[in-house]
Amino acid sequence: MPLAVVERFQSLPEAQVARTALRSAGLDATVLDDPLPGVMPLEPDDAGGIRLCVPEAELPAAQALLAAAREIGDAEAADSD
Repeated sequence: MPLAVVERFQSLPEAQVARTALRSAGLDATVLDDPLPGVMPLEPDDAGGIRLCVPEAELPAAQALLAAAREIGDAEAADSD
């Protein structure tokens, strides 16, 4: 099944957190462009960012879940200001 890019991240930890959120919702998420441990990675901007992918059929659900998570995070950040 072909993969679709849900989002691109500037750091590996951000991509891994998003992958965990998608997997906890039952989606088959995969982080691509994961640099090898101990190897100086390319800058994410140079490589187009770290890609978080899901099967094409799961793309709408993954986008909706990440959008909802982002809204919750934004609301919590606004409350703390």
